Amino acid sequence: MPEPKLNRAVKTIAKERGKRTNKSPLKPRNEELRKTHAIEDQRELSTLLRDRLVFLIDTWAPQQGKYKFLEDKTGIQGTKWQNLFLGKQKPTVEMLMAVASRRRQYAYWLLLGSEIVRRNGEIWQEVPDEDKLHAYQTYRRWIEENKTREQVDETP
Repeated sequence: MPEPKLNRAVKTIAKERGKRTNKSPLKPRNEELRKTHAIEDQRELSTLLRDRLVFLIDTWAPQQGKYKFLEDKTGIQGTKWQNLFLGKQKPTVEMLMAVASRRRQYAYWLLLGSEIVRRNGEIWQEVPDEDKLHAYQTYRRWIEENKTREQVDETP
């Protein structure tokens, strides 16, 4: 019984693809570049996500007893929140969900970094004021730089 034309065509295409990929010396290099860029993009996205989370927490939680407040409100250990603020830990899904459920008006912005716009152009969820966010990020960078400087100055 002869083989259906479709199966022959699929096998021929698969063979051709196999020949091309085996002969192409550039493919591994392109894959390495793609993986490298994906890792860098993932790190950048993770940093942006962390920044948004820390910003929302700082505008919500009191400055005194912040970690205890977060532990009481979310059930997540205060040390984990502290590690997040110190940059020792990435945000966990539990942290994101806990803050998103308590700051619902910012949930979409927290997770995706943008606002939801309905079809009629109306903004559905709130987005923090960009000036406040920028000022906060500048402040956090200043704190990080000064912590680093203090640590360098203290080393004998």
